[in-house]
Amino acid sequence: MKTRFKGHETFYFRDGWMTKVFTEIHSNNNYTLFTGNNGIPRLGVGSNMVKSIKYWMTTCNLLKYVRHKQQGYDLSDLGKVIAGNDFYLEDMFSLWILHINLVLNKENATTWYIFFNLFQAENFTVEEAFQSIRNILNQRDVKYAPKSVESDVNVLLNMYTRKNVKNEPEENFTCPLSRLNLIKVSGDQYYKTTPNLNSLSEFAIFYAIICLMGENTNHISITNLENDDESLTHIFNINRVIINDYLEKLAIQGYIRVERTAGLDMLYLQRKMSPLDIVKEYYLRRKQNEI
Repeated sequence: MKTRFKGHETFYFRDGWMTKVFTEIHSNNNYTLFTGNNGIPRLGVGSNMVKSIKYWMTTCNLLKYVRHKQQGYDLSDLGKVIAGNDFYLEDMFSLWILHINLVLNKENATTWYIFFNLFQAENFTVEEAFQSIRNILNQRDVKYAPKSVESDVNVLLNMYTRKNVKNEPEENFTCPLSRLNLIKVSGDQYYKTTPNLNSLSEFAIFYAIICLMGENTNHISITNLENDDESLTHIFNINRVIINDYLEKLAIQGYIRVERTAGLDMLYLQRKMSPLDIVKEYYLRRKQNEI
């Protein structure tokens, strides 16, 4: 199992960071933004924050390395679609896509993958989360530095819960993913919570289904979507009743077909679609005021 810890340089990504990259690369064609020290003056942050921004953009599948453009970085196909339709990341759908890509990226965001997919506690302290994730890594014989995992846990919890405080000098101190309301904190206790379903589009659910389904197939067991380690249940903190409500919405719109037989409930795609196709479909329907 390939893993990575502490690629974030102790920073979660903050409001406005990704838009700055969209401006430099998507609008200004600055493909050497992350070459040498170019990013420091262009992004207006220190060198460690530049590294952190590149890490988050890459891990969320918005940025890719390209050789043909001065051996620099360009937006990925997904990054270009989001930049072209939601430049300031104001649409909750865009944030859900970043979240899905992040928590399914076991190679570059190992702690995030474990926390959402394998760590089952509903309420916990920072120390309990840290020790549980260490236990999971130990069970899989994964080599890691405890301090790096501890840093990951702190960054993860802050990025999903940190709110701006009045009169705080840092204007953009929150992470956009805190708006998903997947984790809440009270005192030293943290809670995994069901998000506001009004902010969770069926297209985000559909995107996750296609990611979980994988390539070269048009079907998946609904039991797997509900109960596997990598499941809709864990990605979104939702239960099977909510999942089935979303599947019904997608079926009514003609995207999927659900077949329920004795002991085997299956989901079939009505037409082949990639994760990127679903993102494009969402923005198109939003533009046409169908969403």
